[in-house]
Formats: sequence, structure tokens, C-alpha cells
Amino acid sequence: MVLAVEGLSASYGEGDAAPGGAGLVAAAVGRAVGFVAGRRGTRASLPPVRPDLPASPAQAGGHGRTASTAPVFSEVTFHLAQGEMACLVGPSGVGKTTLLRVLAGLHPYDAGGFTVTPPDGHDDAVILVFQDYMLFPHLTVRDNVAFGLRARGMGRRQRMARAGDMLADFAIGELAHRYPAHLSAGQRQRVALARALVCNPALLLLDEPFANLDRTLRLEMAAYVRDTVRRYGVTTLSVTHDLEEAFAVSDRIGVMLHGRLAQFGTPAELYGRPVSLDVARFMGPVNVLDGPACTAFGLPLPGGCLCGGGDDCAPLALRPEGLAVIPDPDGPAVVTRAVFTGQVTRLAPAPARAADGPRPGLPELVVHTLRADMPEGTRVRVELA
Repeated sequence: MVLAVEGLSASYGEGDAAPGGAGLVAAAVGRAVGFVAGRRGTRASLPPVRPDLPASPAQAGGHGRTASTAPVFSEVTFHLAQGEMACLVGPSGVGKTTLLRVLAGLHPYDAGGFTVTPPDGHDDAVILVFQDYMLFPHLTVRDNVAFGLRARGMGRRQRMARAGDMLADFAIGELAHRYPAHLSAGQRQRVALARALVCNPALLLLDEPFANLDRTLRLEMAAYVRDTVRRYGVTTLSVTHDLEEAFAVSDRIGVMLHGRLAQFGTPAELYGRPVSLDVARFMGPVNVLDGPACTAFGLPLPGGCLCGGGDDCAPLALRPEGLAVIPDPDGPAVVTRAVFTGQVTRLAPAPARAADGPRPGLPELVVHTLRADMPEGTRVRVELA
């Protein structure tokens, strides 16, 4: 097990100081400030109290936890094996990036702990690659890639040779003498990844690694990064807001909701067998139907739930692919919206008797189909797929 996170909790307050540029750069090349795997962090010191100014609430409470401290996440537990690639997803503000910063040594934590065990042949570094890549603008591509080796005391000839090999492996050898300002977004990302992997880290952390790329390039780079880190055998944990990206690169996905890790499992498990309706809804559209709704659509009475009987389980919850819509002039439903998404057509059938007026308590469904012969206004019947 390369990474073991057990009951990890962290918070922030007025007294928490954001790390400066030197700390961020150090983390980017694998010398994370104050990083000691598994040791409880300490809270950043508050600025000195000036006698000529009134004390802030944080200063009045002293150093450490104060009344203004707020939890970011709590009781997070998961494990990653060598070479495994996992993603953390969830709404903004649930603590995904803060968790990465804790693992990189850039943010203190309050309870629990974590350990990083370097596998054979890997350095003990934990390297965090930031969303904007943080390349050194005054260094060439080759010198950027070699910087982490220089920080480790490797001789110039050896580090230049190793950086050159890494650039060739990433198919960017022709960029060796360029500066970051002359690179495209995709090229900058490859350089940042090469700079991280040249140190052969035990754990690679990626914060929104594809956010600066357009959709087509984002998915291409996601596949490239997945193949690359697997080839190097580096355990990787990334944060993303893009579910398509998470599905494309992840062996396992963690869904963080309300400051907790709600579920951690394979993409198929999270999508097909979520532990709660909240997780199900975050992972994609869900049709939630009770008995009257099933009757209105002519479906069998509910007898199962997508989320397997959790506390917030619905009588019947199905993904859009779990339903089929078939044109039928006498069908009990009518298509109120039909949108071609580029891959499938997304239909929104509603009970026919409610299609032209208020329909309190009767939901519209979301159904995905490959058919293109059901425009708005088409009468249909709905069946379980």
C-alpha cells in the first residue's frame, strides 16, 4: 500500500496562512514544505499582535484552533496501491484540493493521519502538480524538468541527460530550449508532468490537471496521463470537477460531499451502485419514481432502487439508460424536450395528461436514446430497458 489515509480531518480559520511562492514551487518539484508522512500537522502561526490595534477574534483566542476555525473535511479514509490512479470529485468547497495540500505538506491537519510508503525503485517524494503548472518562466523546458533533480543535489551532466531522456519519452524533445511562454497549454502540461515524474516519486498529486485545456484536448491528455503514470508505476491522486475526465483516467473515484468522503470505489460501482441518492445524483441524472409516478407512466410498480436501499433511497431510481422510450400514438407519455447532445438524444417525457398544464408530483423523466425520430410532442410509451 503506497498511500493509507485513516480518519483524516482538517480545518481552516483566520489564523491559517497561505503558503508563499517558495512553498508552492517546492511542492511542485517534490520537496513539500514540512512534509512528514503520517505526522500530525501544526497550525500556521498567527501574525504578531500589535498593541496599537484591536486584537482580531483569531488573535484573541491564541494560536491553534480558534472559535473562527471551520472544518474543511473530516474522517476521510481510503487506500491506494502502487500504480493505482484515483480521482476525487465533488462540488466546490468540499475539501478536495485541501486534501491534496494536506498530503503534500502544505496544509495542517487536525485528526487522523496518513502514511506514504515508497515502493521499491521510487523516491520518497510526494509531488503536487498545480492547475496552472507553475513552470519557471526564466528557465528553458529542459531546465524546468531538471529542476527537481538539481534540488536533490544531482550533478549537472547527469540531470541534463536524465531530463533529456524524459523529454524524449514525452515526445517533446524538440521543445528543450524553449521557454514556457512559447508553449501551448498542452505542451506546458507535458512539461509539468515530466518535471514531476523525472523525480520518480512515490505519490503524484494532480490538482485539476486538465482544467486549462479544451474538451477534445482534455480527454486526449487524460488518456495520455493515465497511460504515462501507469508506465512509470506511479501512484496518482487527482482532483477534478469533470466526471467524464474522472471516468477516463481513474481506477477508483472518491466522491466528497458535505466535507466527507461519501463513497470510494470503481467508476462502475459509483455509477451503477451508489451508496446513496446524493452520490447517485452527483454521478449523473437519476429518475426517481414513486408509485403514482410509475402508474402515470405505465411502468411496473416500484420494487428496486439504484442506490441499494440507503437511508435516502427512493422507491425506484434509474439512470437514463435504464429506461426505453418507444413512439406510440396511444402511449401514456409525451416528449416535452428532445436535445441532441452529440452522442445521444436526451428526451424528457412527461405524463400525457400533464404535458400541457401543471403536473404537481408527476416528474419529467430523463431518457437517453440513439433514436432521432421522437421530436417534442411525440406520444410515447416508457418501458424498463
